[in-house]
Amino acid sequence: MNNIKVKNKSLNILIMSAGRATPLFFAFRKAFNGLHIKGKIIAIDIDPYAAALQFADTSYIVPRQNSIHFKSALKKIISKENISLVIPLSDDDVMYLAREKKELQSSGAILLIPDLAIAKLSFNKLEFLEFCRKHHFKTPKVYTSAYLKKGLKKLIFPLFINSNTGKGSRFAHKIEDAHDLKYFLKKINLPIVMEYIDAPEYSIDCFCDFDGNVISVVPRRRTFVWGGEAFVSVTEKNLKIIDTTVNLLRKLHMSGPVNIQCFFKNNEVIFFEMNPRLGGASRLAIEAGAETPKLILNLLQGKEARPRIGTFKNKFVMLRYKDDIFIDEKDVKKNTKIY
Repeated sequence: MNNIKVKNKSLNILIMSAGRATPLFFAFRKAFNGLHIKGKIIAIDIDPYAAALQFADTSYIVPRQNSIHFKSALKKIISKENISLVIPLSDDDVMYLAREKKELQSSGAILLIPDLAIAKLSFNKLEFLEFCRKHHFKTPKVYTSAYLKKGLKKLIFPLFINSNTGKGSRFAHKIEDAHDLKYFLKKINLPIVMEYIDAPEYSIDCFCDFDGNVISVVPRRRTFVWGGEAFVSVTEKNLKIIDTTVNLLRKLHMSGPVNIQCFFKNNEVIFFEMNPRLGGASRLAIEAGAETPKLILNLLQGKEARPRIGTFKNKFVMLRYKDDIFIDEKDVKKNTKIY
């Protein structure tokens, strides 16, 4: 994607699966204003009650991705709104766009995603762990299905279980004993069982340009997590985490934004998950100095994004909270429905 530059005078961006991602809307609005660029934020979701739709310039209700009408709806919106960039906010979005990349980009919009091979790697936790081990990065020990079938007596609890395919942290559980393990193995589709690592957990918000050059890497320690979301996070200039993550990104030939998760124990970085999209709490990295929306808009204008690895506010804290929006029901129905 060398020398990429959109031809549209207005840099209109489309945010998929808008949901409750209002902080990212604020961050992109700030970037537009700071760069004095004309542009609109278009949002789509399947739910007319998605709060973030209220912060878009235009919002659309679309069918589910497994609907035969979804692709045509997406293409209509890209064309109608003269979209310059499509931004996914869910794992399913990333996989869908990666598979349909060639056709969708023929409309003139750029998709903020990595190549299909990397999207598949991120969607399959076991394959990501195998990639890390192959390239000599530390990972948690994984207990295969074959090992578990031999019996549970040799296992050392606690353990950790999650679904092997995407979906964030909704299926992540700490396993205290054999009874817990048997229960969750039946409840979780395609489970992956790993050793439980008692160590600080970090989310690393990264951004690479469209040619794979690493631009920013911001580790943040997740100090309070509820429902899989980090509600209190603190940036840390941990040079070991930063350097190890840069090496991993280069091995992956990553492009665009990516959130990588790791533990830090005994001065070792232990990777366990990757999501090639803007994370739900990535605004901390943005406000700490990464300025990812600004970098993205500059790249769309054909400008260079200079590396700023390690250039961010250290010990910068984000305290997330819930807020409420009050509107008349008739205003909810103003969202344009495209089927």
